[in-house]
Amino acid sequence: MEMMTRRSFLKITGAMALAVGAAGALSGCDAVDNAVGSFFQQYGDQKGHAADSAGSFMYALSNQYQSWSNGEELVLLAVEFQVKNLTNETVTFKASDITRATIDGHKAKVVLDPKKAANVSGLGKYTPLFDANGTKTYGPGKDLNKAEAGYICFQPVYDEGEAPVNKNWGSLEFTFKLKVNTSTFVMNRNADGSVTSARK
Repeated sequence: MEMMTRRSFLKITGAMALAVGAAGALSGCDAVDNAVGSFFQQYGDQKGHAADSAGSFMYALSNQYQSWSNGEELVLLAVEFQVKNLTNETVTFKASDITRATIDGHKAKVVLDPKKAANVSGLGKYTPLFDANGTKTYGPGKDLNKAEAGYICFQPVYDEGEAPVNKNWGSLEFTFKLKVNTSTFVMNRNADGSVTSARK
């Protein structure tokens, strides 16, 4: 499984745009946008990365994550979410657009202030995707060399008497609405700590 670094994310979307560039002379813009998005989804499927698109608005999991624990209990899981917006539109993604999330079958919620919610002393390079109001805005653009990334922070939620998620968690699943799509991404953690992910 190859890590989808920001550089590879940019290279692949750039190559896809060149591959379908000739189609623009023969068909409408929507056809080109859909072709770019389709190539991006196929790349994700082949490389073990959850990836989806709404035309040429593309988004994926990089398979980079960070978890925090209290003893044997998982208290916070942050996963990197990448977006490349090649449309002429401004797109807003809200934390409330994540309609369902589970970690190892337990309910989970998106937290906007990880330090407060999980008593995490420092996030370091793991910059949360959403601002304090629970939003992230992606401006319009055609820049093949620009992608945006941030970490979505999930915290397990327990019913009374429910056993906690172990720090060596196994699976994260979340469903969200973005642009015109509803997508479900699943990330699975392997025994060696590496992860793969996929669209469900």
